[in-house]
Amino acid sequence: MNRLTNKTPDGQVQTEASQEDILIRLCAYEDWAQGMLLQLQRADAQLDALKSGGRTKTVSFRQILGERLMLRSMLERMPGSSEN
Repeated sequence: MNRLTNKTPDGQVQTEASQEDILIRLCAYEDWAQGMLLQLQRADAQLDALKSGGRTKTVSFRQILGERLMLRSMLERMPGSSEN
């Protein structure tokens, strides 16, 4: 990954990138994070629908559950996530 920022040993953030480059990267990161949250919400809704239909032992349920676990794990590692 091509970083735009670096931390000094004392925790300060340094950059040589322009503000425009930083904002473009931030926007892409926020779009990605928002997409992950939407996917998680869709997976939760699909799981709820399958549960209410008594279909918790189906392949579909297990696939969506696996996707949900993966998404939750990724979001928990994401700095600044509201899922933390």
